[in-house]
Amino acid sequence: MKIALTKDGQRVSAKPEVVAFCQNCGEEVVAKCGEINIWHFAHKTTNDCFGGEGESLWHEYWKGMFPEECREFLRYDKYLEYKIADVAYCEIVLEYQTNLPDVDEIEFRQEFWQDLGYKFKWVIKNNDQFFKHLKKISVEDVYNVYKFKRPIKKFAYLNTPFYIDLENGFLIKIFKVIVENYGTYIHGKWIKRDNIITEEDFICQN
Repeated sequence: MKIALTKDGQRVSAKPEVVAFCQNCGEEVVAKCGEINIWHFAHKTTNDCFGGEGESLWHEYWKGMFPEECREFLRYDKYLEYKIADVAYCEIVLEYQTNLPDVDEIEFRQEFWQDLGYKFKWVIKNNDQFFKHLKKISVEDVYNVYKFKRPIKKFAYLNTPFYIDLENGFLIKIFKVIVENYGTYIHGKWIKRDNIITEEDFICQN
């Protein structure tokens, strides 16, 4: 985790000798400030707190595009269920995934944040599991239509628009998904990855 809480409840980033506590479980955490890995917090003892899960450089890159106060955003619902969003920005929650969770978890995360009044958006990392056989087949209006050679049923459960990070400086912003027995069709357009924060969906309404 990159963000923890001080004794008086203020958010703080990892730095040498800081005293901090996990914003999820409340246990004291240790700042890991070495010369190789990104500075982060870790629990002093092993427990089941998901707030201490490790993250990839890909996750860290994406979080770093948004202000620190928007990262690792914890909220409880009326049933005292909790989630920590990767990013919460302008009433939008962003979830970064290298591999999508199962369908029940997809629906739970989307409903959890929507019930709290947030829009929920997925950003999915390009990997062979999903995108090895992606093929552009046509153009409709301003959107390209792509086909995967096999059905990707989980895509049908994702809120749209969602984003595919192609890891070449661009994303595909997906507006429509059609899953059929012989393949999956997605309608989307390319945008520059560094421009996502200026997309219309992300403009803060004052």
